[in-house]
Order: sequence, then C-alpha cells, then structure tokens
Amino acid sequence: MQTLFLGMFAASGLPMLFEAARLKRGTADGWWSVRGEKVGLMALSPLMGIACLLAIPSMLGLVPLMLGLRLLWAAVVALLGLGLVVFAVLKGGAVRARPGVEG
Repeated sequence: MQTLFLGMFAASGLPMLFEAARLKRGTADGWWSVRGEKVGLMALSPLMGIACLLAIPSMLGLVPLMLGLRLLWAAVVALLGLGLVVFAVLKGGAVRARPGVEG
C-alpha cells in the first residue's frame, strides 16, 4: 500500500510539470528561456485538478502508515482525502463557470 501511495504521489508531478511548461511557453521568451516572466501560483486547471486527485489522497494515506496504524485507517483517510479533493475541484469549476466571478 505504501508503494501505491508513493507511486501516486510521484505520478502527480507529471500533470504539474505539463501545466508549468504550458504556462511558461506562453510567456514572452518561450519555455526554453530562463529569462522572462516567472510562473507563479497557478489557477485550478484540469491538469492541476488531476495532480491534486493523485497527490492529496496519497499523502494523506501515507500518514497512518507512517504512524504504524492498520491498513484500514490508511484506506479510510485516503478516501476522505479523495472526497475532499473532488469537492474542491468541483467547487473550483463551479466558481469559474459563473460569469463575473473571479477565482
């Protein structure tokens, strides 16, 4: 189970990398340049939503394992984290969909 959670967390970096490259490519100097605009905090795009769906439940699931608790607790905490992320992604999409609301 620990290997699964660590693999999910490692895989969550790939959508983040794609999103950062996409934003950097849109700057004045392009994405190969080290000069130009910095890529700071990103809005919750679909790629970042996928990254959050992988990263947050995996890290929350690792906490009970590191504390020496049973696998059942790790699964429960990971599912709670997954529910929290799904709620945040859906809520973020609803805020973006409303006209006149910045978020």
